[in-house]
Amino acid sequence: MRIFFISNTKTIDGNVTQHLIEECVCTKDWSGNRDEHKAKDSYNKLEDIVLETALSEYDDIVFVIDVHCTYEKLDGNKKAKVQDLQEQGGVVLYRHLLRALDELDAGAHKKLKVVFHSPIEQKKLVALKPENYVLLELPFVRANLDGTFGDALSKKINECISKDWPRFSNASENLLSGWALDNKDRLKKGEDPIQIDLHGNKPMIIDDEWDDWQITFKKILSVKPDYFLDPLVGDEIKKEFRKLSTDSFDHITTDTFSNYQLIIADLYLHERHETDRFKTNEFVRSISGFHLFRKIRSSDVEPAIPVILHTTSTKFKISETLRAFGSSGQVTKHNNHRATVGEKIDVYLALKENLEGITDEYSYCWRRNMYSSLLRLETASYLANIPQTPARDNAFAEVRGLLKNLLIVSGQTTGLDESYIESYFENFEVNPLSFGAVSIIRSVGLIPETLYKLGRRRVQTPELELANHLRNHASHSTSYRLFTPFDAELITILVIKSLLENHQRPISVPFPDKNVVSWFKEELTHPVFDYMHYYNHWLSYVPDRLKQENSGISGRIKTLARHYASSGKWELLSKEYKDELANSKSFSIKIGGFSECIVFNGNKCTLQLPIQLPT
Repeated sequence: MRIFFISNTKTIDGNVTQHLIEECVCTKDWSGNRDEHKAKDSYNKLEDIVLETALSEYDDIVFVIDVHCTYEKLDGNKKAKVQDLQEQGGVVLYRHLLRALDELDAGAHKKLKVVFHSPIEQKKLVALKPENYVLLELPFVRANLDGTFGDALSKKINECISKDWPRFSNASENLLSGWALDNKDRLKKGEDPIQIDLHGNKPMIIDDEWDDWQITFKKILSVKPDYFLDPLVGDEIKKEFRKLSTDSFDHITTDTFSNYQLIIADLYLHERHETDRFKTNEFVRSISGFHLFRKIRSSDVEPAIPVILHTTSTKFKISETLRAFGSSGQVTKHNNHRATVGEKIDVYLALKENLEGITDEYSYCWRRNMYSSLLRLETASYLANIPQTPARDNAFAEVRGLLKNLLIVSGQTTGLDESYIESYFENFEVNPLSFGAVSIIRSVGLIPETLYKLGRRRVQTPELELANHLRNHASHSTSYRLFTPFDAELITILVIKSLLENHQRPISVPFPDKNVVSWFKEELTHPVFDYMHYYNHWLSYVPDRLKQENSGISGRIKTLARHYASSGKWELLSKEYKDELANSKSFSIKIGGFSECIVFNGNKCTLQLPIQLPT
């Protein structure tokens, strides 16, 4: 094994004798007068030396790099500036070596062998510059002044030769760097950085260069991922992906990803990345990763599993097409070796936000797990107590089909901010965004309608009753225009959650019907009353994510109450109906003059009517 030293001086410890010293590059000669040196970018000169003397035969070379390499750097048209020792220029050099090798020969960066050395221990170096977290993952030797450096370096090189050298690409190192920067305060205190919380969901990584990402994903994710086609790497894995793509990925079945809750997939699995400025629909649909994505999402594989596309492509047409076909998100790999601190943080936070949104409580991963658990309707669910008959089997088959479709479709309608909806469509009589929500609510409402044929009391739960009432609004009332994607998501989650319970959830207080108040009068047909009733009696069953003060169920009730109070319906009621409504035990209503139409007190809400709303 040959040694290539890159350091600030030409001094080499003579104890490194087990390996041939090929070259020693002095990044900056401080022995003479600085004024004698021309103001030029000596790093470019260093890059030339590295390319000419080492990169042509990089297979058996180990680069021994001083963490504190200094060199002159040009800043636009300004005079060359000498780096400070604490800028840790050796890590910058490492990033340029990764890029130089890859440009020389695609995939050659995998063969880069580097050992860093410094008189300062690794953790202190990373505390000073968190973006250089890679120093904790690559071979490192403490440059002690007691004469042991040579032996320590020789031992470290021998250890690394006996096993695979740690691998990174510019993109994977940038992501690791961004994660460390996001945890910079913890690193400075000597605390462990916080990983992206996947809430126990196991990811599968599909990438032809998965070995470049293995260390990074292990560090930043709370659940260790598995890798598709592991242990194939390099040309072998590209060849296998090419073969699978030619066969339309026919060997992929439901069992392929049955043990995983989400997938992080590359887009170009065997092709070289195209650099055309514009991508046509036809081109996007020809990319191997897109073919695989469509196969995974097909009805006979994993239509509900969340898939994030992780790719270097930033082309708009690719993002547009992936969204149109239901991807769970797209995150860009940043493979620039000169990426700034801000760019590194951004690429990490983009991945973090996507993954946390997918794995959060009752989000995409929950839907996928529920999709796989629908057989429990006939086994472990409380519905299993219903005697088996042809009518029961038909009802369960119909409900299972509805639930499967809802789990897939409802996940695509979330994420629209209600304030955006209200402000954008405030002058429209009908909110166009409500149509998708209404369709889902009507479909959810078919579930209690179907099950009630088996005996209402046998199957009834608060959630099924709420779905039944909301479906009536969506189908038979002008208030259908009020529904938003939040309503669709909430009722879908509540119904599926309750149907898969081991025990039937009782309805302690019946929902208001025509025997309590005249609900079939148009003046009293409004979803706010159903929401209030559910809120006041079963709020604890609502997932925390859907209880947020402004964007959760309380914010939804506030919006609906305001709409009812300003609609003029209250004034149209006769005194008899007003008294009947005010005396209802189903929910709390106050009569008088108020400035707020809804008041929340703990787990209870009170409707206050009439009110004088500001114009």
